Amino acid sequence: ERNSKDKRMRSIIQDLDNRLHVKTSIEKRMIDCWVIIDGKGKSKNMHEVGQSKRDFVFMAELNRVYPVIMDESTLENKIPARSHKSFDELRSLLRDAGYDLVKEKRATEVFVLVD
Repeated sequence: ERNSKDKRMRSIIQDLDNRLHVKTSIEKRMIDCWVIIDGKGKSKNMHEVGQSKRDFVFMAELNRVYPVIMDESTLENKIPARSHKSFDELRSLLRDAGYDLVKEKRATEVFVLVD
């Protein structure tokens, strides 16, 4: 499956290059990330209220409010729906759900477009 995804990605990149007269590529780069990890304490979130971790990360990425968020935790606790505007507020929210949040650099694939 990975091979067919790679072929599709190469085809898309070639199409962009040809049609838009740009140079595009997928490159591995070190970037600043917020990483969700397992917390040390138990979840204060005793009911199944809130959104799944997967949905939470997807919405954060979609809204692009934060740097890239990577999930490296093994838990599947629900995350309460509370407003958060900073790293510290988000960390507090995640700690209440049994997770923790750390700032780290990670090598990840990024889409690069050069005109």
